[in-house]
Amino acid sequence: MTGIFSDPAGVTSGFRGAAAIGSLVRDAISALTPRWLISALARDPRDIVVAIAADGQASLMTSGRSAPLGSDPAAALNRLKGVGAAVTITIDPARAFVRSLTVPAAALPRLREVLALDLERATPFKNADLFAAHRVLNATGDNAHVEHVVVKGSLSAPILDAARAANIPVKAIRIADASRADLNLLPPALRQRSGVTRALRRLTVSSIAIGASLAIGVFVLEAWRLHKAADAADTQKQQLTAAVAALRRETQDADRALQDARYARARRLDQPLIVAVLEDLSRRLPNTTWLTDTRIDDGIIAIEGHSANAAELVAILSRSPFVTSAAFAAPITRDAQRGTERFQIRMTRPSTPKVSP
Repeated sequence: MTGIFSDPAGVTSGFRGAAAIGSLVRDAISALTPRWLISALARDPRDIVVAIAADGQASLMTSGRSAPLGSDPAAALNRLKGVGAAVTITIDPARAFVRSLTVPAAALPRLREVLALDLERATPFKNADLFAAHRVLNATGDNAHVEHVVVKGSLSAPILDAARAANIPVKAIRIADASRADLNLLPPALRQRSGVTRALRRLTVSSIAIGASLAIGVFVLEAWRLHKAADAADTQKQQLTAAVAALRRETQDADRALQDARYARARRLDQPLIVAVLEDLSRRLPNTTWLTDTRIDDGIIAIEGHSANAAELVAILSRSPFVTSAAFAAPITRDAQRGTERFQIRMTRPSTPKVSP
């Protein structure tokens, strides 16, 4: 089997790839086509049914009635041809060979070829002399149960020749059995449809393809629009990020400038005078007093701390030559844990020191 159907040179690989893509497109269009429309497209406007009885005689079936086809089938069919006409051949079940087989499940993808080879092996007939169709009854595990229906090609050959002579397409060869009505024994390469049906099918498929193309176009356009919007949003985000970074740099520069200004102003103060102020305050404060914070800025001295008797500190500090006035900046509070009084005193400095008393 592998040697018969393989393509070692890879010559037809490109055609197979194209065929696979075409098959995918056809499957996609079929999936988009409503079932009722597919069923409607499967019917020809004029279906000419030729029934072959068990004795091999052919008859025309019209309006539920049977009429012998006669000795000149081509002439009989020629009288019935017209726009949308197509022939279906039905064969009596007694003239069919039906067999049931069990095949490996791996053979299902190429079941038609497998059955054809097995038929030639098991019967004296050649596949060229037969028409056959099959259906899978069930598939379980590694095996599949298949029904294979075969008829001799000589039964329908005169009808096929007559239809060809009358220029009427033949679309199916079926068994006149309701349980097997879905089987078409005519090879796919020989199946034809009326010109009207083919045109209608092409028109329908083209319309569906155009609709699908428009839908895809709308989708692509919307995706492109969203992509452009995302790009614009990214650009705006980058611009905002750059603006925030610039503002942050400006803020940092302003903070550094303010710190530099404060440092320069502090440097402009008389450094020895600040040291003298701190030394004088330390000397004047009682030993029962200690400071936790001292700030000197723009002629203002602010101190905080603890003392055994905070009330006397204002009078003591007011006598300093480096202090113009002194006052409590907040009420005195009692620290019960330390047994001291917490104070905050604010003092002003003169432009020049007064004489120490």
